[in-house]
Amino acid sequence: MPRLLTLALVLLLLAACEPGGVMAPSVTGEPETRGWPEAGEPITATEPAEVDGEPPQIDGGGREAEAPHSEVGVGLEVVFLDVGQGDATLVRVGEATLLVDTGRHDRRDLPGLLADQEVTAIDVVAVTHPHADHLGQFDAVLEGFDVDEVWFSPADHDTLTFERALDALEAADVAYAEPSAGEIYDIGDVVVEVVGPDEAADPDDLHDSGLVLRAGTGGASVLFTGDVEEATERRLVAGPHADWLDADLYQVGHHGSATSTSPPFLAAVDPEIAVVSYGPGNPYGHPHAEVLERLEAAGVDLYGTGAHGTVTARHGPAGWSVTTDHGGQVRPGGEEDDDER
Repeated sequence: MPRLLTLALVLLLLAACEPGGVMAPSVTGEPETRGWPEAGEPITATEPAEVDGEPPQIDGGGREAEAPHSEVGVGLEVVFLDVGQGDATLVRVGEATLLVDTGRHDRRDLPGLLADQEVTAIDVVAVTHPHADHLGQFDAVLEGFDVDEVWFSPADHDTLTFERALDALEAADVAYAEPSAGEIYDIGDVVVEVVGPDEAADPDDLHDSGLVLRAGTGGASVLFTGDVEEATERRLVAGPHADWLDADLYQVGHHGSATSTSPPFLAAVDPEIAVVSYGPGNPYGHPHAEVLERLEAAGVDLYGTGAHGTVTARHGPAGWSVTTDHGGQVRPGGEEDDDER
């Protein structure tokens, strides 16, 4: 019997028989319990935020943390790790740690990059979708760090990279969830609002069904869209959680591809700072010139891992500050500016 079918059957049996899975928050009814084979009694890193009544608002509207998050003034740090033509981004507030995506399958640099950031434990690892440039080193992260919880999109993928990730997940003692639009999670002082996938997402389309997450604390936020494309963007802009797209900091969708960051979507996000995760000289021509032009026309401060190395954005009482490994300029097609490196 194929591995994915076996795992699916085990999951169904566990969901029916065992009480120990993650309780994903729900705004319309009872939460759904999800389990994972041999997960034991996992420690759940997240707790659903209250959704009854009128929630407090953040800049641009949308459901946010309880008032104490802004009152304590805990700073948001977002580290866009330089993993080549792939994504891996670390979000930290105080002791709380969220890792969004896990780099490329053909590299093994992410554990070392996380160690350089003095990471020893991760509250949540969220994989936006199971393509190999986002899921690639998931197994190495689970094997090398103390991870409490894992989030996946609902999509399956018929690749060795995905199978390796499932093997690592099956062997790990972690909680598991598949967040969907409208849910809110507290990870310590980090509040995560789930914008996608929404009910109209196609589970067979890895991009359309990918996780879209806004993470933040106080008045600062960052938006992750994975590789969602224009059709999905249009639906999210018109959807019930469009206000949650508004963010100070934006990881440019699909590595700067012209398939994403459409003008209406960029207007809804309205970021101050944008970061493109891409590899220099990549075969896809990322980032594409039209996307860079849109960002420039919108007055967004632009950085890219292909040009600047690891990019670290921090928010504190004085606002945002950005540091990079080296100087550079984001150019169309991933071209490098050697005299600035």
